[in-house]
Amino acid sequence: YGLTNYKVDDVRGHVCGIKIVDESDDVIMVSSDGIIIRIHAEDVRIMGRIAKGVRVMRVGEGAKVVAFTRTERDDSVETEKVEQLLDACADKL
Repeated sequence: YGLTNYKVDDVRGHVCGIKIVDESDDVIMVSSDGIIIRIHAEDVRIMGRIAKGVRVMRVGEGAKVVAFTRTERDDSVETEKVEQLLDACADKL
């Protein structure tokens, strides 16, 4: 019983966590190899629970996202762009 989370596997990875955010928020992520990125929450595509997820951070071999948090938008800092997986996958079809 319970609700289905996202579809996970060894290829796509696992869920680090889930947060409720507004479009006006930023999200900060930290990887186990010390990389920190900041993205606009509005850049992350909204998906249903049974989707395969959206890649928001590439990590090195053996690394993983170990922490993330919601924060207020700060337009004076540089942010990363969220990878559009649908476009990347279309090239491989």
